[in-house]
Amino acid sequence: VGAIFIILFIVAGTLIQSSFEVTKPVLLALPATNRKLRNHVPVLSVILIIIALPAYMLAETFSEVSSNMWMLVVISNYVVTIVQSTGALCTYALFMWDSIQKEPSQHMDDYVYYIKGITKSFELVMSLSIVAGGYYECIMNDEFTMMNIWILNIHCYFNIYQR
Repeated sequence: VGAIFIILFIVAGTLIQSSFEVTKPVLLALPATNRKLRNHVPVLSVILIIIALPAYMLAETFSEVSSNMWMLVVISNYVVTIVQSTGALCTYALFMWDSIQKEPSQHMDDYVYYIKGITKSFELVMSLSIVAGGYYECIMNDEFTMMNIWILNIHCYFNIYQR
């Protein structure tokens, strides 16, 4: 049952991340292309679900399953998705604010840069802390094998360095 749970958890995380990647461009284009707020509701609902669902799944997982190295690697995708979605929602709010101003803000590029910088910094800190936790558990719980280290390094490369 545990292996099936983890596999389903990984598949759900991938689906949620893919949903975010499809929804983000639509969300960020809404303030410029569509002035009717009722047209924003479906996309905002999807983004809020993309934030709430992984948070709920993480809370339930931590209450039911002990956190070991493998679960830390698996949940990192959920944490990064929550951070990315929150950053996209903040950027959307900034674009909405700018669209209702009489004159466009001269510092809009700076604000977007700051939001992206904060989002990327949170992503990096969260990802590095999860990987550091994985290394810590690997060393402290006598699970120091080459396979564990190899998997953590692969995770670092694909999920942290390439993002």
